[in-house]
Amino acid sequence: MADQVIEGGRIIAYRIQWFAGGWSGWFAPGLNDLDIKFNVNASPCALPVKAKSLRRWWSYFYDHIHEFIICKPN
Repeated sequence: MADQVIEGGRIIAYRIQWFAGGWSGWFAPGLNDLDIKFNVNASPCALPVKAKSLRRWWSYFYDHIHEFIICKPN
C-alpha cells in the first residue's frame, strides 16, 4: 500500500545496498521480505504500525541506497 501511495505503483521486487557496499538479494513484498528485527512500539501514522510486529526489509529504504522494480497502472 505504501508503494502505491508514495511511488504511484506496486513494487514487485527490491534490493538494498548495505553500508559495506554489497547488495542484498532481491526481495518480493509479502513473499520473502520479513526482517529479523521487529517494531517495538506502535506508530500511529498514515500507514499505522502495530507494536511487536515484524518489519519488512524495505524499512531500510530510509537510510540505505536501494533499487526496486515497480509496476504502474496504464
